[in-house]
Amino acid sequence: MKYVTGEFLQIKNELLHEWNILKKYLLKNKWFIIASVVLFLLMYLPWLTHIIPRIDGEVLINTPYYEDGYITNGRQGSVYTDYFFGMRWYDPFFSLISGFLMYCLVGIMLGYFCYRLGAKEKSSSWFGLICMSSPVMIELFYFDMCVFKVGWTYVITVAAAILTVYCSYKKRFWGRILSIPFLIWSISTYEILAIVYAVTIVVAFLLMYFNWDIKKKKEQKTSVYIKMIIDSVLVLIVSFVLNIITTRLFFASANSEYLAAKIQWGQFPFEACVETIKLIIKSCLFGDGKFYTLSMLITGVVVVCCLLYYVIKERFRKLSVLFLLSGLILQISPYFLIIALGGSLDVRAHITYPLVLTFNIILIFTMINKKILTFMCGVLTVCTVWMQAQRTMRLEYTDFVRAEEDIRLAEQINEHIDQVTSDKTKPIYIDGMYTSKLNNACLRGQIIGISVFGFTGEYAPRYCFSTTRACEVMRTLGYNRNYITDAGMIDEARKTAIDMPVFPKDGSVVDTGAYVIVKLNEDDYLYEDNILEPKVSKLTGIETEEPSENLTIELDKCTIENDVLMLYGWAYCSGTDSAEVNRDIFLYDDEDNYYEIATCRVKRDDLLEYFNSARNLYSGYYAKAKITELPDNYSSMKLGIKIVMPDGTERYVKSDKAVGQAK
Repeated sequence: MKYVTGEFLQIKNELLHEWNILKKYLLKNKWFIIASVVLFLLMYLPWLTHIIPRIDGEVLINTPYYEDGYITNGRQGSVYTDYFFGMRWYDPFFSLISGFLMYCLVGIMLGYFCYRLGAKEKSSSWFGLICMSSPVMIELFYFDMCVFKVGWTYVITVAAAILTVYCSYKKRFWGRILSIPFLIWSISTYEILAIVYAVTIVVAFLLMYFNWDIKKKKEQKTSVYIKMIIDSVLVLIVSFVLNIITTRLFFASANSEYLAAKIQWGQFPFEACVETIKLIIKSCLFGDGKFYTLSMLITGVVVVCCLLYYVIKERFRKLSVLFLLSGLILQISPYFLIIALGGSLDVRAHITYPLVLTFNIILIFTMINKKILTFMCGVLTVCTVWMQAQRTMRLEYTDFVRAEEDIRLAEQINEHIDQVTSDKTKPIYIDGMYTSKLNNACLRGQIIGISVFGFTGEYAPRYCFSTTRACEVMRTLGYNRNYITDAGMIDEARKTAIDMPVFPKDGSVVDTGAYVIVKLNEDDYLYEDNILEPKVSKLTGIETEEPSENLTIELDKCTIENDVLMLYGWAYCSGTDSAEVNRDIFLYDDEDNYYEIATCRVKRDDLLEYFNSARNLYSGYYAKAKITELPDNYSSMKLGIKIVMPDGTERYVKSDKAVGQAK
């Protein structure tokens, strides 16, 4: 009993001592810390003061106690957070503001952690601003309902790393045990936070070794470092295993294809995955794209050079190779998940990118003593924060423009629906995905800038999820619209929508009786899903035009399956916008017999690049006809294009391209 009491008192005294050091650190650097927090919050001030329609927050607002989106994805840790903090309702302002304050706390925790391990206190006090100003983070902050949850799990992830290092060094078993539930909670919320834990441990070793063994010339026992590494690995492994067991025992539904679909290996050729990984790493290092800066490459090279310098200077003393190796691991850690997934383009997979960049800057300030080099590092830091903040705020502005447009679109759609039906409960189906029309000051992100009316419509059944999200936005605006989810009804609606004009033209909203169809854009998957029904109509009494230089028609593929003729190609009439002009294929022979066949527009990204103009994006066509309804000489018949101009004028233009001339 005396031993237990003595142990308890010793732990209490150690914690009180640490608390006193923390207070001195905060008081001494209070203005630096306050300035960094204020600047960070000012950067996101519009988001903190105005909640705008987004793909996830609207679902949660309209669905009290919503948790399916987490459980089915194997992220039950988010539900733990909801219950722990009493957030089973969803207050977007409280959730968002408190979430951003959590990230401020993370910055202070990591800054103090670096300071206690030997980093310069002035540089460490700016940790949060350097890290959280990154455009990579705004993609994570986009999800309103996740900001608080991920912010909280970021806190407990960093706490787990600090406890592991502290209690490993102090030989306190309780800290390592407490780290395990923290880490389970963390990785069951957002799996990539396990890499945040590992990266923090790596930096802890780098700072400890430099501060004690190199700077102060006080060689620590090798066992101190080895024990810390082993403890960290064991905590990570045990946490992962227990999380897997817990998930399978209590959350059996967490076997969805959501996470499995993120893995590119096996879904695409090996060479393609490797090439994608190379391109992503190159973009990250050389600042290619809106999310990255050249600072990662510069700071990474400087850190590695500093490590090499000290390793050679110290004549390869014990563990110096591990010191250098840890620095290299730190530099490649932002790409671990990218490599593991086979080249995922998801920006959120780079959540450790801003963390490593910040750690690099802290390490440089710590290892460089010359004033001129320290000044240059300071300039680099200011430039990095400035560039990151500018891009982040432009992305933030972009989402405001997008949100305003979505609100206007929701109001217009509801007005048109009210014109075709008075039944407010009738379900709707929105065909096609809307593309936001942003101004030139906008900077599209990976998710930011994408209309809610055009998000995840590609998943089967097509446009079901984008319709669902659109209806949730409408509900937050007071339009209580229902939506259809039955796959058979959706296929039926898609077939009906083929011949409908695009919203907001007359006829773009149709009441079918059982539901209302809104054709928001062309169906991009009619060809891929083979949804077009073959149809032939004989044309009489039409006026045709001879082949014109203004019309280009190409037939890329012609196939026959089950007595159905299928034509695939593209046609473009100069001076027109392919998205505004309807086109149908007709066939004709030398005896002036004309047959119009079922046709739909096809999105052709290759033409966008070929013509270098968005006006040609929907120049593709896909046509189908039963050969039993065509003359026997159909293979020698030539193609023509029926063009319906925006004002309703119809033109029938012939071409010299024959069906049998398909490439």
